[in-house]
Amino acid sequence: MRSTTTPLDNRLQPGQVPALKRPPKPSGRTLEDWLTSYLRADGTRGLTVRELTGALRMGSETLALARLYPERLSMAHVFALAELLGIAPEQLIADLFQQVKMRSEVGLMLTARQIRARRKPRPATPRASDKGVA
Repeated sequence: MRSTTTPLDNRLQPGQVPALKRPPKPSGRTLEDWLTSYLRADGTRGLTVRELTGALRMGSETLALARLYPERLSMAHVFALAELLGIAPEQLIADLFQQVKMRSEVGLMLTARQIRARRKPRPATPRASDKGVA
């Protein structure tokens, strides 16, 4: 009879749990820096849109938005991009977080509260009596 649970002898014991390493520090590179500085086999630099859209499985319009707003990339896209670039996904994540943090500190990112504050109230719908219709 098969069981769907892990056998008792297969579970990690408290002393056997692997120690976690510290996350990498940001290298100071932005997503655009990573994409333009990629060294190709023929000696040229950069990645083509076709290579990026094929590896990330997204359209070119979505890729253009991802370049402007890297915080909108999913984890699957980040891992696929890191594999394409040949770097550790943790390093790419650290750099993307640093890029978003810098944009936020400079004021280039709006928070949800700021977006709500910028919205203008909609005018109330006119009543029939205001139109002069009885």
